[in-house]
Amino acid sequence: MPDPRFLKPWHGIPREEIDWHPTVDHDKCIGCATCVTGCNRLVYRYDFENEKSIVYDPLNCLVGCTTCHNTCPVDAISFPPFDVVFDLEKRVDEHHAVEDDLFTRRDILEYKEAEPAPKEQAKVMYKEIRGDVTILRCDLENLQNIRAGRYMELEIPGKNWLGRSYSVANVPFNDGYVEFHIKRVPGGRFSEYAYNDLQIEDTFTAKGPYGKFVYDSQNRLYFVALGVGLAPLVGMIREVLLHDPQRDIKLFWGVNRSKDFYYLDEINELAQTYKNFKPVLVAKEYDVAFKLPKHGQFFKKRALEAFIEEIFDTDRDYYIAGPFGALNTFKKVLVKNGVDESKIFTEI
Repeated sequence: MPDPRFLKPWHGIPREEIDWHPTVDHDKCIGCATCVTGCNRLVYRYDFENEKSIVYDPLNCLVGCTTCHNTCPVDAISFPPFDVVFDLEKRVDEHHAVEDDLFTRRDILEYKEAEPAPKEQAKVMYKEIRGDVTILRCDLENLQNIRAGRYMELEIPGKNWLGRSYSVANVPFNDGYVEFHIKRVPGGRFSEYAYNDLQIEDTFTAKGPYGKFVYDSQNRLYFVALGVGLAPLVGMIREVLLHDPQRDIKLFWGVNRSKDFYYLDEINELAQTYKNFKPVLVAKEYDVAFKLPKHGQFFKKRALEAFIEEIFDTDRDYYIAGPFGALNTFKKVLVKNGVDESKIFTEI
């Protein structure tokens, strides 16, 4: 029977719902017993008759642990793909369970010698909800070092919760404010707060800026935005055009549904003002009420399918932003088409 000590939920998710356990290939197993004696969670038992390791209590296995696989000299132990764990980590309830546990045990887990993080109060100057995206423009006293593409940690006042990371979507030193695009995540703590509760003149804590995802190129540019990954890239595009209005720029923006083009008016305005800025818009589903963009191209396809059909110039620099799992997929398409990895920059 599984040991009750090891059956507690994993970050709020019942252990029996998680398919994570080792499998032993007995044709490979040499009976060295390294896994049996090395696992302190009693997942294994030893078959002394046949001199083989047996997975006896798989639910005792710590989710994400592969120590026995790593130390098996003949590679006889396998686990499910790590996507099992990564998919769990995408769940909002998992995030909240980790966060709540962290603060509950803060007196034990806190690093006491941390340097103070740069932070200040952000005041909401402008708020607009477009579909499931909340656009905020905030007044911050110190705009130094806040560049498009970098991100800030935004915190809800009075809550023992971690900040949420949001990219800078404009050119703060030119505009005099910082713009954020916050996609509403059902149950998401800050995104629901921004969508439902935050009002003009309200303040919240903003830490940062952090990150190195900023444009630093004199070449022709190609920006790849997936969903709300547009935020850091449209800020970069504005920054580039502010300094170099003639720069050759292409934007590929892929979404699931045409109504997810939450920033279409601004993209059209940029394309109308700068003839050298060429947007390519792609949506898997097309809403009959959707008005085709006045400038650039539109395709009704999956983003990856349309991207594969693009022609890539190897002299351009490429910047990609969007869901973490998609970044490497789109990067691989570029590399396969002859783009040197040194010319590809991703948000993460």
